[in-house]
Amino acid sequence: MFDYKSYKDVDLKGKKILMRVDINSNIDVENNRIRESPRIHALIPSLEELKESAVVIMAHQSRPGKKDFISLELHAEEIRKLLDRPVKYVKDVFGEIATNAIKDLKVGEVLVLNNVRTWEPETKQFKDFSEAANLEMIKTLSPLFDYFIADAFGAAHRAQPSIIGWPTLIAGPTTVKEFEYMTKILESPEKPMIMLIGGAKAIDKFKAMKFNFENEKLDYALCSGLTAILILEAIGVDTGEANRGAIVKDLEKAKDDIKETYEKFKDKIILPKDLIIEENGKRKAIVISELKDYNAVTGDIGPKTTEEFT
Repeated sequence: MFDYKSYKDVDLKGKKILMRVDINSNIDVENNRIRESPRIHALIPSLEELKESAVVIMAHQSRPGKKDFISLELHAEEIRKLLDRPVKYVKDVFGEIATNAIKDLKVGEVLVLNNVRTWEPETKQFKDFSEAANLEMIKTLSPLFDYFIADAFGAAHRAQPSIIGWPTLIAGPTTVKEFEYMTKILESPEKPMIMLIGGAKAIDKFKAMKFNFENEKLDYALCSGLTAILILEAIGVDTGEANRGAIVKDLEKAKDDIKETYEKFKDKIILPKDLIIEENGKRKAIVISELKDYNAVTGDIGPKTTEEFT
């Protein structure tokens, strides 16, 4: 289904590789530590597969203006703990410090560059490859590498320089696995096919749900997170000012489409019965009809929803 060249199709032994990954993590800003790092843990097997190469890691953490927009020094420390190989870090992306470190990097070593979003153009969207390819970072770093591996699947929808700007991209281990999963789901899904939806990026997940329902790939969608809030608001449920504020832009753009889709597939779209909020430092389960009385963004699903989903 997907036509692409992967890291398995080329000989990477002894080569210098730039690997764009997604290790965006949950940061405890007050204590300067990583709370949870599932994406970093998921990266380790990929780095093990590339142990006969010199690997430079490019990644982002959060975005400018947010409290957890920090350098990748903590991420490099975490990788160092988990990987039985030398792991270096430079607080630079493509300046002299970074380019010298890249040139000096030896086979078997890993170098983590600083948060790529500290470079202002990385926060913008570009029309196509050629536009991004002419930017300073791309032109500076491109000659230093033999291959460029695209393995930031969670950020692959963004037309940003570090995602689309490199001369020749090959799919990395994580991306290959995701392609394989998607191919199986789209071409020969096991039945019943159930989609569990949570987290942010509500409108994107709604579109994926709608596509799979309309193409008869999906039997049920268990909705939580902001996607559930988006659907609830579209069908007239007041989820409270804080929740509504988190999805208001998406709601303004697609309210009619969301409402129409829900009406069409409402027997298959399972919405939460209760959600968790934090009140005075304690977790509290709130039924949907009472959300309007609380000015708090909801988090996890509540016990009633957990029971129904399982």
